[in-house]
Amino acid sequence: TVAVSLPDTTATYQEALEVPVRVSDTSGLNIVAAELFVSYDGDLLTAWSVGTSNMLLSGDWSVETNIIEGNGTNIDTIKIAMATDQSSVTGPVTLINVKFTVNDVRTPASSPLTLTHVLLNDGSPTAVPTDGSVTLVGNDGTITSLPAQIVKGIASNRSMRESVTYWAALG
Repeated sequence: TVAVSLPDTTATYQEALEVPVRVSDTSGLNIVAAELFVSYDGDLLTAWSVGTSNMLLSGDWSVETNIIEGNGTNIDTIKIAMATDQSSVTGPVTLINVKFTVNDVRTPASSPLTLTHVLLNDGSPTAVPTDGSVTLVGNDGTITSLPAQIVKGIASNRSMRESVTYWAALG
């Protein structure tokens, strides 16, 4: 069996995000083809491409993608098919990177990244998927202080001959 996994990651709104699809050690398994379907929240993320700029897919791998928008739901899916007749996948590697843009959402949110379909070769070896997620974190905000003005004061106790400094809020 081969573990195929997506990470848990964080991002902020309007960020370009590359999510790696990783495989465990594939040495000697002669993997020359893969199909991957990754589902995600289309209200939070927009998939736009896959990245093949790693050693695995240099040159002799063909990659095709198809992005399917949810029908009556916010769950979209990017379908990826890849194959080669030259060199097989070797070792634990990043198989491919899925490129997303985080939509302009300014509230905390999270999207599961779900491997809804994983097929290596024609089913041999068996793939064991592990899902991931993207958690949206903010990078802007406003801090307000109420009341608007804080003043320093001094109170005295004549009978005890003491004075105390205090801070008071006005507003």
